[in-house]
Amino acid sequence: DPADYLGLLREAAANLRAADADAVIVLAALAPTTEAGGANLSDIAYLDALYTLNGAAWFDVVAAQPYGFARSPDDPADPAVLNFARARLLHDLMLRHGDADTPLWAAAFGWQALDAGAAGRQAAASSWNGVIAAEQGKYTAQALALARREWPWLGPLFWPAYCPAGTEDDPLHGFALCTPDGTGTAAWQALTAAPAETVLPPGSHAPDHPALHYGPGWRVTASAADPSADGDTLAFTFYGTALALRVQGGPYWAYYRVAVDGAPANALPVDETGEAYLVLYDPAAAVRLVTVAEGDGLRIGDMLAFDAERL
Repeated sequence: DPADYLGLLREAAANLRAADADAVIVLAALAPTTEAGGANLSDIAYLDALYTLNGAAWFDVVAAQPYGFARSPDDPADPAVLNFARARLLHDLMLRHGDADTPLWAAAFGWQALDAGAAGRQAAASSWNGVIAAEQGKYTAQALALARREWPWLGPLFWPAYCPAGTEDDPLHGFALCTPDGTGTAAWQALTAAPAETVLPPGSHAPDHPALHYGPGWRVTASAADPSADGDTLAFTFYGTALALRVQGGPYWAYYRVAVDGAPANALPVDETGEAYLVLYDPAAAVRLVTVAEGDGLRIGDMLAFDAERL
């Protein structure tokens, strides 16, 4: 019952925030189901009800469980279907309620391997409708790539089990990342083989993102990056139809030269040499979000590079 849960959530949130103003309150993870009532209520309908009841004030993160069941990660989103893309439906619902700021986490995701011994055979007859181990590994890798490429609004993805210690008929054995002899399963191989991000997907990214390649002169933290001398460079590959930089100016004359795929960034002015530039002089030292490139011509593989110069 969304209203009953909201009452518990409100009391818990009030007490948590009174004890710790920095506490992050994660909504109870929504169980994926297409049922319309009775013992179960669709996760989409449940979240919709929480928003309608003005429950958004009492949580900081929405938690989904976009299990793949027997469907591939690219199976299209459909309210009547349980699949990985169900996370997209929940995000769309959040947007319909005007909430573009609250993060959405995958509190549990994955595919159950049905050939995991006795547990797999038991699970084969269950509602999980899993896959064979080879597909589990393939789908896991595909899901991570899809989320990175197309879902900038999705936060961390959590796998539901490591080395389950339950009885043989426990469905969690189908999600195990280790075998009885201690070796990694197909899911473990897929998760550990996932490369570090080398392309910036759409979204807002921290200055220490692994896809950003700084020259040696930069000072970089999780919250800021600052060049130290003329010629300090930054380069990265991105995916999207526009690119903006969040910059803080100061009471000094300095500027960045910005190029995309070797050409001047098309949303900035150009100097007499034809190079695009972004002036940093600002006596108020304000933080600005400056669009430096835009247009349908941008695509995956576009490269931005810029260097700093002080006058």
